[in-house]
Amino acid sequence: DNLSGSDDPCRHGAALSLAAACWVGPQMPLPEQALAASLQALALKALPELLKDSDPDCRTAGVVLAAAVARLRAGTGQPFAKLTDCEADMAAAVAVVPAYVAVRAMRHFAAAAAASGAKVGAKLASAAAARCTQAGVDAQDAERAVAAILNVGRGAGEAQVKAALDKYTGADAKALQDYASKRLGRLALHPADGDFAWDL
Repeated sequence: DNLSGSDDPCRHGAALSLAAACWVGPQMPLPEQALAASLQALALKALPELLKDSDPDCRTAGVVLAAAVARLRAGTGQPFAKLTDCEADMAAAVAVVPAYVAVRAMRHFAAAAAASGAKVGAKLASAAAARCTQAGVDAQDAERAVAAILNVGRGAGEAQVKAALDKYTGADAKALQDYASKRLGRLALHPADGDFAWDL
């Protein structure tokens, strides 16, 4: 099993291949039911170890896989709870993988959570927000990621964005509050339900 083997490049490659197979979006329709179920089972089994992997590339691939399987679960109407269970490990990984990957992956993960009626937890939301102003991160990518975390609706204004932000309170939400409170108008421009291409 390349996803759990001892060879780092094999684990990395297998995880990215599985992420690509899980992806649904403008370029890729939903797979048929049996295949979708198999892909999700493989991803959910591999994710906990990949997100904690000692190899940086494998950990990065784990973040990408989390985003992709989140989109697949949302597309197939599966409960988001199994991904919510991984949020602590996801937050730790998002804090250390390349910033542009963290931010783009969080846009997909958060949009999928919103589509599933779930909410990204404060620790994961803040881990992502903390990467948004780092070198190599496109400002619009960062805004889209945080808008997805806040589940910004189409036609939303600053008041709606602030209301969504105010649901995140306490120390765990500080980085999210610090980033989003200064950009309410910009965040309102990026609805969470937009179609977007594979960019990981």
